[in-house]
Amino acid sequence: MSQVKALISVDFLNQQAKGPSLDLLSFALHQNWQVCALCLGADKEALKIVQEKGAHEIFFLSNKASNPQNLIPFISSFIKEQKPHIVLASSSQHNLELFPRVAARLNLPFLSDCLGLQWQKNSCLVEKSFYAGKCQAQARINVLPDTPPIVLIRHHQVRQQGAVTSNKNSFSITELNWNIPESSNYKLTQTKKIQKTLRPDLTEAQIIISGGRGMQTAENFKLLEDLANCLGPDVSIGASRAVTDAGWVPHSMQVGQTGKTVSPQLYIACGISGAIQHLAGMNRSRVIVTINSDPSAPLFQKSHYGLVGDLFKIIPCLIKELKQNQNK
Repeated sequence: MSQVKALISVDFLNQQAKGPSLDLLSFALHQNWQVCALCLGADKEALKIVQEKGAHEIFFLSNKASNPQNLIPFISSFIKEQKPHIVLASSSQHNLELFPRVAARLNLPFLSDCLGLQWQKNSCLVEKSFYAGKCQAQARINVLPDTPPIVLIRHHQVRQQGAVTSNKNSFSITELNWNIPESSNYKLTQTKKIQKTLRPDLTEAQIIISGGRGMQTAENFKLLEDLANCLGPDVSIGASRAVTDAGWVPHSMQVGQTGKTVSPQLYIACGISGAIQHLAGMNRSRVIVTINSDPSAPLFQKSHYGLVGDLFKIIPCLIKELKQNQNK
């Protein structure tokens, strides 16, 4: 097989390329692959970061449909036209709704929530996690002509590296014209107002502070907000399932097997015992700090640093210390 051609779907939010997609671009380019970037919902100005990463071909479509169902014909046609060896995307909620349908339409191999991959001649070796993260397995996909596997990678499992400077003068940018309808066969039966937040999505945050049952009440999550404000605007607030089930915070904040899977640089768990379902969602964090009054809490065994004590005394001390350092 000649040089591997990878088609990477780059996710954008408010004309900003999302971190997990940039991770995939960097990964593919450092494998010495020919990289074709498909940028949905982006205008030409927003493509600068993709160009700087070193993509060989950049295709963009500014009128991205809000309903993934309406993108299926377009994505399917684009894959058939480009004939890549592999299709990569992040395991975002949007992509989890879109790409399984595309794979079914084109009869292509599909794997989601993968931890990594290796290319070996005419096959692709993919790593996945099973049984709430207690074991990992590898799946080998034989790559046949015109049947590229579609692989969705869990967020932050591959990390950004430096740009590939040799590609900067050998790229092309093409605007695609495709009429994507906003209408669908679905009928709107209910609407729900979601509280806006300036904090990054849990799956993209580099620092996450999560609260569990030990927070005692919904109002006490204000303490975590205060700590997050001291650490910067790029910090997200998470929660355990017990907290979301109690209605203290929205389900969108849940970290765990039935919530969101995260892998930040720093994960601070406050009042979380560490059930296996929660560990499955955060056990690949780079550094884990646990604050809990129970020294036998299972999460301490997975933590890099642990503080045994009353979180309502420890967190205010952390906030005070951080504020003092900011004022120096």
